[in-house]
Amino acid sequence: LEADAEPIGIRNYLDDSDQEEDPPSLEATETIIDDDADVFTVYDHDIPSTHLPPPCSPSAASAPQSLNPFHISSDSQTPAEHDNNPSNVAKSVPYQGAARVLCHDADVRSAYQAQMLPTTNIYEPFDNCLDWELAKWAKQQDVSQNAFTTLLKIPGFRETLELSYNDSRSLNQTIDQLPRSAPWQTAPIEVSHESCGPISTDFFFRDALESIKTIYGNPAFTKYMAFAPEKQYSNVAKDPTDCIYNEMHTGDWWWSTQAKLGDGATVVPVILSSDKTQLTTFNSGEKTAYPMYATIGNIAKDIRRKPSLHAQMLIGYLPTPDLSSLSEEHARTVRARLFHAALTVITESLRGPEHDGVELTSGDGAVRRCHPIIAVYVADYPEQSLVACTRQGSQCPKCHAVEIEFEEHKLPWKRRKQDETLKSLKHGAQQPSARRQESVLKAVGLTHVIDPFWKGFLYSNIHDAITPDILHQLLQGLLSYLIAWATSIVGLSELDARFKTLPPMHGVRSFTNGINGLVRVSGGEHKQICKQLLGCIVGKAPACAVNATRALLEFLHLAVYDSHSEETLLYMQTALDDFHKDKDIFLELKAHTPGHFNLPKLHSLQHYVDTIRERGTTDNYNTEATERLHIDYAKDAYRATNKHDYLEQMVNWLDRRERVAIFDVHLHYRQNTLPPLQLPQAVIPGHVVAKRANHRSVLFTRLISDYHAQHFVHALETFIATYCKLSPRQRCNDPIIIPFNHVEVWDRVKFRLQHLQLDDAPPIMDTAVAIPTTASKAAQFSTVLVVVGDDAEETGVRASKCLQPDDFHFTKSFTTWSFSIH
Repeated sequence: LEADAEPIGIRNYLDDSDQEEDPPSLEATETIIDDDADVFTVYDHDIPSTHLPPPCSPSAASAPQSLNPFHISSDSQTPAEHDNNPSNVAKSVPYQGAARVLCHDADVRSAYQAQMLPTTNIYEPFDNCLDWELAKWAKQQDVSQNAFTTLLKIPGFRETLELSYNDSRSLNQTIDQLPRSAPWQTAPIEVSHESCGPISTDFFFRDALESIKTIYGNPAFTKYMAFAPEKQYSNVAKDPTDCIYNEMHTGDWWWSTQAKLGDGATVVPVILSSDKTQLTTFNSGEKTAYPMYATIGNIAKDIRRKPSLHAQMLIGYLPTPDLSSLSEEHARTVRARLFHAALTVITESLRGPEHDGVELTSGDGAVRRCHPIIAVYVADYPEQSLVACTRQGSQCPKCHAVEIEFEEHKLPWKRRKQDETLKSLKHGAQQPSARRQESVLKAVGLTHVIDPFWKGFLYSNIHDAITPDILHQLLQGLLSYLIAWATSIVGLSELDARFKTLPPMHGVRSFTNGINGLVRVSGGEHKQICKQLLGCIVGKAPACAVNATRALLEFLHLAVYDSHSEETLLYMQTALDDFHKDKDIFLELKAHTPGHFNLPKLHSLQHYVDTIRERGTTDNYNTEATERLHIDYAKDAYRATNKHDYLEQMVNWLDRRERVAIFDVHLHYRQNTLPPLQLPQAVIPGHVVAKRANHRSVLFTRLISDYHAQHFVHALETFIATYCKLSPRQRCNDPIIIPFNHVEVWDRVKFRLQHLQLDDAPPIMDTAVAIPTTASKAAQFSTVLVVVGDDAEETGVRASKCLQPDDFHFTKSFTTWSFSIH
């Protein structure tokens, strides 16, 4: 607050808990206190205006407002009407004529109900609600079969609860009577190689179309689904071309694909992902699984990212046969052919509906003509090369860039096209000898896969479906390189010492032992390192190295935005330009020893901006979600087996858990008690402090010595005079006398802030601390930005002051006295 302005009352929502997850409760007896920014210790120098971080992505204020952002507004306008309306600022323009509803199913549960026996008991095949709830608890809490059987054998337990099962085996038999979604199947596949002849194996899978029907028709997802593409604009009046990209249906790909299908059609973007994972910790490579997942882009991205909501379905365990008898080169070719042969079986049911369409019923009973189209394949770089049939390490799976060009920037690379790749593969397969085939395919950068699984899909381009991978390309890729370069320049001991001495801060991990000793660094740890790395090299690294580091970290920060506009995409491109301009400093300082930057992960950054425009922000297709799914669908499933013939046991275990989850959803739907998947989060203004102060009586002299609040008394007098509207002459003739010399002090204050990028996102809770030095702990004072002017930027630092907080409170009696006597 400015010194000459009347203070604004700020509610003090009292909260005696240190938990940040739950919003504080609002009570009728809330204490209202008045805050004044002048009680903060203000730095004398201004914040430099150069090299400021870029603005945040499109804010909540500029995003299109609607009760449900995933439904088409009934008063939507055509593009012409939209452009001619001068009152439009932020707007969503849906594609006219898309996602036409053909009819409504009278009973949206008819397909599911048809699999059940006719009965008046809604819990059938369970006897009653308690019988069902105990079974659900046993399966969802991963209770072992022996433990559950032991529980049921307790004398009188089963009889008292009137349970229909007497052990784990009979419980499994009861659950097996529940309707299932897409059934599991086994199928043999066979590939051949000139070095070893035919190789055959079986694998477990589920039909892709049946799996998509299950996801599409889940009534829990209906309110969080988009059926038509739309264009979102941040400020139509100012710039009609400034589009917003967040959810997948806001991207250009969905819009252009909709135009190819014609009026009435509904695009169902199929998102596939796969990644081999190790099931055992110590027996490296002995037991592995190769899960394959599927979901659809119609569902909101934050729903898709939550494994507990089951928006992602496991549709297969790809084969991983033992090929140790073959050479590495031949084994690699056989594995690639097996991979594509298995995916051909899984996705076969999508080929016809992709072109002709298929009637699908959503959870609200609406029937539409849907076209399931492979839109995204989520994978790391080795998997991307496998999917696109390009040679790993020497080729880009999205464009025609080759290894010696990976360090270049903005070359006119031609994007790969699926039809051209198929022609090259066919031409290679027609060569008379294996050696000649290898030579021809190597010349065009392709692997020797005869029939890729995406052959025959008309509306898919597998190369465009390859998407950025934040986890492996940035966090565990280029950031690892950046840390190594910084270590080489600054020195291992010096960099570690700087990380160790950084003061603690809310939301930032303290590396009290440095970063050198970290082993198997996770993506989350890399995120924490990148928050602190730039500050740790300033003063020891040359300016060009600091600029290059800042540019790459800025690119990472921008790449993970929840929402983008053309403006923020320009910032992103500028950051990449800046890195390439200064990256050679790492070669000059011999920090990067190979002598070049021909890294596939570095080249992949060239495709981030275009992919965001086409398919939405990167959180739509980040491999972090796939890695998390491995816990539920691979590792937990494996632990539930006896470790012999484990894949079949894993399939049975997962099938029963899925039957329980689906039955639970339909049971809630039938009882009209289906809980919402997202709860609206109201942003509570102001700040939150504990009910009781950490220090009940702190003298003014201690405020100066321990808290560095040298101007507290003067600020308090100024605040009282301003509140009471006293003129300077009145203050001179009648000086303010403060009748006490101590205050209550809090060590921390929590700020609840609105999410800057998405309206419907939960608010952000931040914490500032002011803890003086104690006998066992060093002082900790957070730095905060406080708005002091009306022209302050929403995401910048203009009209803001850099402050250190000290949180004080006065007794109610003094508050009454001080404001009544004047």
